[in-house]
Amino acid sequence: MYIIPMKESKSESVLEALKEAVKKMGDPMSIYSDNGGAFQSVVKKFFEDEGIEHIITQTHANVAERFIRTIKNMIHDRVRFNKSGWTSMLPPVLKKYNSTTHSSTKMTPNQAHKDENNSTVRINLTLRENNKRKYPDIKEGDSVKYYHKKRGNYTDRKEYDSKWSQQSYKVEKIKYDIVGNRTYKSEGLQKHYLRHELLLVQILEKSLLSNLRVFYTIFPVYVSTR
Repeated sequence: MYIIPMKESKSESVLEALKEAVKKMGDPMSIYSDNGGAFQSVVKKFFEDEGIEHIITQTHANVAERFIRTIKNMIHDRVRFNKSGWTSMLPPVLKKYNSTTHSSTKMTPNQAHKDENNSTVRINLTLRENNKRKYPDIKEGDSVKYYHKKRGNYTDRKEYDSKWSQQSYKVEKIKYDIVGNRTYKSEGLQKHYLRHELLLVQILEKSLLSNLRVFYTIFPVYVSTR
């Protein structure tokens, strides 16, 4: 892992930080982020020019947010006792983080970054995924709805409407990255979606039909013959 302190999150500043990170860590095949405005314009062009796939999540970038939370906690503990600026704490914090074995990959970030460990990282992440939340498998040709992020204040975002798209889309391609993460491309949609951003329609319809049958079983309708 590598961190670059920034004073602002404008596209130009993000672009310079990305270039520094690429120079330090090597050329990425894909970059995963939320849908922030800083990743548009010059940053988007940089991705296109360098052949980097930009994977955007409409929900939360859970992996990135977990990493940020961990680093903040580690920095806070040191700043509290050393009374120094937080940027001066970055080198020792990153050194410790990159040298600590993680439960998800079963190795340190320094080890996981090596090309020869790609297959091991993929296997360990897949095994961990299988032990966590279960999602029905989505195959090419399946119909899905995508997560629709509501805009506005809290009152505007209350769940009066479904958080899933009204229209269903057929999955036309499933893509895997180097460590086995999947993204799904559907007909009529330009964006590639992550699994937790998709709802499998067939499963939903079967569930509704099952509930409907139970309803009719419990509440039979009697018709008068007068």
